[in-house]
Amino acid sequence: MIKKYIWRKGRLKKLEELFKEFEFNESIDYDIKEINGVQLSSDYLEFMHKHNGGEGDVGKNSYMDL
Repeated sequence: MIKKYIWRKGRLKKLEELFKEFEFNESIDYDIKEINGVQLSSDYLEFMHKHNGGEGDVGKNSYMDL
């Protein structure tokens, strides 16, 4: 159990560093669970509920628009 927490903590720190220049949108409340019959993952739904996408630099040489 402790190892899993440490791994997750390390992973979250790396994600925070990777997205430090990314501008997240404000959260939105919606009830979409699938698109065109494809079930969306719980991780994706949680992310979109919290941030509703965003755009900006990701890492050193990448740009993302969600």
